[in-house]
Amino acid sequence: MSDRKVNAILYTCFFFSGISGLIYEVLWAKYLSLIFGNTAYAHTLVLATFMGGLALGSLMLGRLVDKVDDKLGFYAWVEIGIAAFCVLTPKFFEFSNTVYLTAARNLSLNAPGIVGVKFIISALILLPPTILMGGTLPILSKFMIRSVGARGETVARLYYINSFGAVVGTLFAGFYLIYYLGLACSVTTASLINFFVGFTVLVLKEPIKRHASVTDAVGLRALIPKREEAENKREAGFSDSIIRISLVGIFVSGFVAMLYEIIWIRLLSMVLGSSAYSFSLMLAAFISGITIGAFLISKRMPDTRATFLFFGLCEIFIGISLIISLPFYGKLPAIFLKLSNIFSRTPETFLLYSAAKFLLAFMVMLPPTVFLGMTLPLVSKVASHKLEFLGRRIGSVFAFNTSGNIFGALISGLVLLPALGSKLTLELGVAINLCLGIIIISADKPSPARPKILLATMCCLAFLAYKLTIPDWDKTVFNTQLFRYYGGKSSFAGLIKGRGLADAEVLFYKDGLDATVSVLKYKFPKQLTLFVNGKADASTGNDMPTQVLCAELPLVLKPDIKDVLVVGLGSGVTCGSALLHPISVLDLVEISPSVVEANKYFVEYNYNALQDDRLNLYIEDARTFIQRNEKKYDLLINEPSNPWMSGVGALFSKEYFSDCLNRLKDGGLMVQWVQTYEMDDATFEMIVRTYASVFPEVLMWGTGIYDILLIGSKEKIVPVFNESEKRLAQQPVKEDLARIGLGDLFTLLSLQLASGETVRELVKMPGGINSDYFPILQYRAPLALYTKSVVKDVITDLDERRLAPERGKLLIGNYLQSHSMGYDNYKNFYGYISAKTAYNKDILYALVKKWHQEFPGDEDAVLAHVLYNVDFLDNAIRALDKLIAADPKFELLDIYASSYARRCFTLESFLLPEIFHDTVREIKMCADLTENKKAKFYYLLGKVYCSAKDYREALLCYEKVKDLIESKKEVYEPHELDYSAVLNEISLVYYKMDNMEKALEYATKVLALDKENPHAKAISKFIKTQMIARRSAR
Repeated sequence: MSDRKVNAILYTCFFFSGISGLIYEVLWAKYLSLIFGNTAYAHTLVLATFMGGLALGSLMLGRLVDKVDDKLGFYAWVEIGIAAFCVLTPKFFEFSNTVYLTAARNLSLNAPGIVGVKFIISALILLPPTILMGGTLPILSKFMIRSVGARGETVARLYYINSFGAVVGTLFAGFYLIYYLGLACSVTTASLINFFVGFTVLVLKEPIKRHASVTDAVGLRALIPKREEAENKREAGFSDSIIRISLVGIFVSGFVAMLYEIIWIRLLSMVLGSSAYSFSLMLAAFISGITIGAFLISKRMPDTRATFLFFGLCEIFIGISLIISLPFYGKLPAIFLKLSNIFSRTPETFLLYSAAKFLLAFMVMLPPTVFLGMTLPLVSKVASHKLEFLGRRIGSVFAFNTSGNIFGALISGLVLLPALGSKLTLELGVAINLCLGIIIISADKPSPARPKILLATMCCLAFLAYKLTIPDWDKTVFNTQLFRYYGGKSSFAGLIKGRGLADAEVLFYKDGLDATVSVLKYKFPKQLTLFVNGKADASTGNDMPTQVLCAELPLVLKPDIKDVLVVGLGSGVTCGSALLHPISVLDLVEISPSVVEANKYFVEYNYNALQDDRLNLYIEDARTFIQRNEKKYDLLINEPSNPWMSGVGALFSKEYFSDCLNRLKDGGLMVQWVQTYEMDDATFEMIVRTYASVFPEVLMWGTGIYDILLIGSKEKIVPVFNESEKRLAQQPVKEDLARIGLGDLFTLLSLQLASGETVRELVKMPGGINSDYFPILQYRAPLALYTKSVVKDVITDLDERRLAPERGKLLIGNYLQSHSMGYDNYKNFYGYISAKTAYNKDILYALVKKWHQEFPGDEDAVLAHVLYNVDFLDNAIRALDKLIAADPKFELLDIYASSYARRCFTLESFLLPEIFHDTVREIKMCADLTENKKAKFYYLLGKVYCSAKDYREALLCYEKVKDLIESKKEVYEPHELDYSAVLNEISLVYYKMDNMEKALEYATKVLALDKENPHAKAISKFIKTQMIARRSAR
């Protein structure tokens, strides 16, 4: 076996070890966030524990390997040990969650006590495998370095190869592994990688060792280049003081490296968006720079005596490169706009768009991280000059560096960033790098004094010139939300002006522990907007209706509510509206202290809610609070941000909804805000399906332009309308609703889109569920954001307002049984929904028609009737009616029936129930008037019945169509009436009727004719999965 083959084997194994290492880090962070929450403290604690294990492993196993004879076997068993520990971690996390919640609930721990429990749990789970991980590089270095002169190059090679694996692991986990396999299977996959590495080394251990012995015997020095032999002879170690300075220096360098990483991720998340994909790309970009640095230094390692000097120069170059690049940070949004406008927003270009985001992050981080990547190999060469102590010295270098990372994460994330802000913290890092470099160079005695003084002076002058000449960043540019916007050919200046940012005033801006929060005051439209990490999270503009109705809707439906829990402060409007009611207590959970601080600018709109004595504020992660807190509530209002944001998807999971259900009293309600912009139909269906899989009763309401509220309960929701009207009549409540243009109970009830039965139908349809352990949502939602998707078809299909009251189950149908509609009801309803037509267009047409019928002389009713041209189909039908009376040929009957069906789909509603009956009568008449084209009309009639959710009649119609085509009594071209389409409709109807066997039978027939039919494929796959699950359950 040649040197090259041995190198290739070991380096390949270490590359795969790097892949698995970052996969574990990503997965464990997700697991522990489910236990401890998504707060900055929890993330920092987990990161510190993970890195602490690596540091201990480098130190302990580095010392141990110097005493071990079989070093390669030791490495192999360490990799197998990692696999053995890690494959069990999902079970450990599951058990730890129970332990943590038991301790938190029963031991009455204060905040430090809770932190202590978190640390113990993190340490018990993470330390064993991370200690083993931390030892891999010192162990492999000890085996591969057979010459002192080769130590720098070999460590650099191992470092960049392992780091390159980490880049691949980050991207693999972030883009594919978790999305397709979930958390547990992803852990298993990473464990298999480690096992494969260990098993491979064990199998090849003896041939490699025999080769090493032979090459040593003939003086060739295994695994090192011959050119290093001469250096070995004149190799001399550094003094103890230089080694100590190097170790302290690499500690400080690790500290600053983590400082930069934290600030870069915070800044770039405001430019690129804070999705899970963006975080993966930013982390990969950071490690890529380090990989390149280690690669470059492995190709040209300086002579031994120059190594310490070069370490100091690298630290100075890190600072200088940042001084040069920092002035351009304020232009990052403009650069990103140019990059993002290259792509058309289609799913096919998403990976290219992600590559562009990676490129931007990479260019920001590249110069400093390249020099950072050089430092560890350089210090390893300085500190390790004796073969017998090689493992100990290299392990110590990596332990010091990793310890610096730990302190960098703790101090930068928890102290410096909140205290100084992003820019000043970055500048502090620059100053530290320059000072560190100057100190190291000054300690290098062989170097002449004059160049040292000159270099130190130039560094100080460069930093001073930067501070005196470069202005502060324009904070408005980081609130442009370019990750949500497709600018086309717009310039950045044009975009700023077009979005009202040119004249916007920044009232508040703070880099907080968990997020960067700002409040902007716009002149046009005149409103306040709260931004979190560069994304608008609440406003006094279009968000107001939903913010108000999150509280008013449940409290009007159920006026006896006393105990309320609100998740997410936002603008505070929801809390303010809730406190207008005679509730006893309102517990508010907000993760970001900065959002609370910014709330002072919204007191005019939230009635100064935070000062109400009934409000209790908890700064905590919502799911952690709900799991730890055993108190039960009459109402829980969940107002998370958009689910494409990293971490937010956890507030849309089945497990979280189950925890919320357990916190409700009997008869209690939970309100869930779901944004339907930047979301596609399939993702919205998944959220509703997940929610309805937990709550026995779910009502769906359309409140804003693109906002949906889901109201869930353990029991059927049956409001007492007289009590609700009394609550609406109270002056504070009346005025609160008046500011969003809503004035009566009729309008409020008319916003309901779907009853529990209809939502239950959606749950039965094929599709996934968002789970903590299979977090599909956080990976699917960013794609919808990128394509600028808006939920449409699924809500149109669910909207029961299109049905006559006797076929729908909406509350408005019950209300109209005992209440009649008056002029004010029509006018108020029209005034509210005419400005929010996204999901109200069809009901708006029906309302205008009915209003005009009831009040034909009213000016407002006439104007609305003219504006929406409601009678255009009626006019067409009247004209066709005359033509058919003269000549009832098929072509005219086809248009006539289609016009009636279209009229029914547009106008049928609880307001105009007669439309459906008229349509059925006329289409049947058309079928009677034709001799050989009846199937076409029965097929259309089946669609009408399906729209009305009368599936039995729809099935009868489709069966008639099938019989006519199969008997060849009627023959159609595929473009006229497709036989497979008929079978597909029958399959869907059987599915709606919960007859799975028949649905599968017809779906199979469809696939025999059209193997790519998406509906049939989905139904077939879903039903087969259900059948397998049922058999397994037996």
